[in-house]
Amino acid sequence: MRPRQRVVGKKGQITLPVEMRLALQLEEGDKVVVTHEGNVIHVARIGSVVEQTAGVIKKRDGRRLSARELKEVAEQAIADDVYARMNR
Repeated sequence: MRPRQRVVGKKGQITLPVEMRLALQLEEGDKVVVTHEGNVIHVARIGSVVEQTAGVIKKRDGRRLSARELKEVAEQAIADDVYARMNR
């Protein structure tokens, strides 16, 4: 994909070209993570907490996890994600 020039608005906003949004499968309301290395900015799509934790929640000893256990697993996954982002 060729580079595209964009103008930064008053609030620091830019518009991503449609082909880039399509390539990242971005839709209105989706969340992205923005990082930079030197003078290069990276934009990456991040999924929902459900997508991020898919496969993490498993049965224990052949039984389903209780609501409390599910909550604990989800909270830990979120905390791990936040910690990883803070230490990039």
